[in-house]
Amino acid sequence: VIAGDPNQYPMLDPVEEFTPVPVSNVSEAVGQILSGQADAFLAPVPVVSDYLQSAMVNGIGLSVLLDNSPVDVVLRVDTDRDLLYQVLNKAIAAIGHNEHRTIRQSWLQADQPSLERSGLELSGSDMEWLKQHPDLKVAFRADWPPFEYTQDGRPTGLVPDLLTRLETELNVRFTRTVAGSRMDAEEKLRSGEVDILPGLSRTPRTEEAFLFTRAYLTVPIALAIRDDGRFIGDLRELRTER
Repeated sequence: VIAGDPNQYPMLDPVEEFTPVPVSNVSEAVGQILSGQADAFLAPVPVVSDYLQSAMVNGIGLSVLLDNSPVDVVLRVDTDRDLLYQVLNKAIAAIGHNEHRTIRQSWLQADQPSLERSGLELSGSDMEWLKQHPDLKVAFRADWPPFEYTQDGRPTGLVPDLLTRLETELNVRFTRTVAGSRMDAEEKLRSGEVDILPGLSRTPRTEEAFLFTRAYLTVPIALAIRDDGRFIGDLRELRTER
């Protein structure tokens, strides 16, 4: 399990008993499985597929596609930024069907359901708030391809591309920074060091602490296991596994 990722444990509720093996990223998780120190790893399909392909990893495949447990990818802001939350929601809703599809297809192998275009209509108070806050800061994760990662020190991926489109919709320019980890990013948001965390999902733990926009992407979750290991066709079969 990736440290600081609150999504994994609720998905593992059907498993009566298992041994968590803490890792800090997908690379470590894959390494633990290949070395036999872990038996499985739960993650979004695009993340695992991208890593296995880019790192040319053999010997690991995907099992148990959790169609009933997809993850909505959203933008997160602090609870005292209600107007920012509102304008981001409007901007996401205003991204056209074709534009949204183009961004997704640039980074994802499989297409995802798109957002319908509703048109961006900002109120006078929305526009005044944006005018008074010209330096909105966004913190991206450095190691979560294809959604967000760093290349030559700059944020890259589907999420930065989407934020570029939101900049156009809102006529703003975000200041982009890179957070060391998910927990580090959350702390930066709490402290006011950054204003927006993209590429995250809503969980019971975080719902009371932050505001979440409408989803701009929904991704399926799957279990990664060794090709030569025991086949796992149901999460309940993870009982006593690592």
